[in-house]
Amino acid sequence: MTSSARQNNQRDPNMAVILSVIPGLGQLYNGETRKGMLFLAVSAINFICFLLMLFMDPFLRGLVSFGQSFHMKPNRELVASLAQGHFGSPASMVIMGLSWHISHMRQEMHMTEHE
Repeated sequence: MTSSARQNNQRDPNMAVILSVIPGLGQLYNGETRKGMLFLAVSAINFICFLLMLFMDPFLRGLVSFGQSFHMKPNRELVASLAQGHFGSPASMVIMGLSWHISHMRQEMHMTEHE
């Protein structure tokens, strides 16, 4: 038996479940590197989109006031389009819908692999 085969036999499934609190870490623990990296990347993108939607308004206000303190005129069209990225806007609904769809596909893919 090779050392990698012995290593796979010694992996604790409970530890993989605990690590899966952060999507992808359980897969990395089990040696499924591609799948783990994909899940981590999708989760990171979802988290960044969530933070952008959550803090877009305070960020824009701070950026505009910073520019105005240096006598710079903000691009009104850009500020208006970025301001539409808050929760409840059509853009945020599309992003949240895509995030839900991707996570649902990921879950179904994971379930079919274990059947």
